[in-house]
Amino acid sequence: MALITPSVLISNIAGKAGSVVFSRWKGRGYVRKHVIPTISMTQGHIDQRNRVGKVVMWWHQTPSALHLQCKAAAESASISGWNLFARDNLNAMFASNDEPIAPLTSLVQPINDDLEGEAGTNPGEIDLTWTHGEAAHGDTVRVYFEPSDTPRQLGDLSVSVVTGTGTQSESMTVMAPAAAVEYNIWMLVYNASDQTYSVARKCQATSKAGT
Repeated sequence: MALITPSVLISNIAGKAGSVVFSRWKGRGYVRKHVIPTISMTQGHIDQRNRVGKVVMWWHQTPSALHLQCKAAAESASISGWNLFARDNLNAMFASNDEPIAPLTSLVQPINDDLEGEAGTNPGEIDLTWTHGEAAHGDTVRVYFEPSDTPRQLGDLSVSVVTGTGTQSESMTVMAPAAAVEYNIWMLVYNASDQTYSVARKCQATSKAGT
């Protein structure tokens, strides 16, 4: 793809000319090769469709406050908040060989590995523990569940408020979508004081089996 720089002689150009197509996107002109669409079912195309599908699910299940953060950060690049969110996530998913990722953007700090989970007391429960940090007393956490045997298929979420003292570590018990299932788990933290999302944590745990 190439960019078009308007001149005094040509202020706008659009449409197909031979083997190329001229168009505009968000005020910027570009030119691309003319191609006839085909329905490709190669593994590479299937993997990419799965990546895009997961990013769409993340976007719909992340809160509006994070969408606003994305929108503000994207203005300087003349793209939408969704485009920023999709770009960052797709790049991360491609770079990590399709390992499941948290709903991260360039605004949210990278995943750290101090989140741990284990089966809780009652069926379906998972006990989460993490080293005290950004997720402190009074913060709201959104816990996302994804079955580890069906990666890129986003599951349910749980929203809880941190009630620990924040002196050494924090912990909470969450209810997973199903009992005796191994999940990839992400925790997205909302800082109540500045009303922003600041950190995402990731771990893997199996929910308590039923009786």
